[in-house]
Amino acid sequence: MRILLATLTLLASSAAFAGNLCTKWEHSDRYTAAIKVVAAQEDFSYDELCTFARILDIEAQPSRVITPKGDVIPHVRIQLAHGLRKLPVHGS
Repeated sequence: MRILLATLTLLASSAAFAGNLCTKWEHSDRYTAAIKVVAAQEDFSYDELCTFARILDIEAQPSRVITPKGDVIPHVRIQLAHGLRKLPVHGS
């Protein structure tokens, strides 16, 4: 029974990584645009980046840049989780 449970857990976790990592960000045009910028910067198409096997997760976080004049510029920070480390990459 334990072996069966372990096998089912492994299959479920593997299936989670096998899909499109960008679907959780499709609700936001801003996040999707930032991921597309990162994909182009890394010489991938959007679909290739979202399904690339070596990328375990894609995180998008709202951020902002404050200029020396005090202007606030909206920004999105994108992180690609690759194995055990995260590769910070900035979107738009």
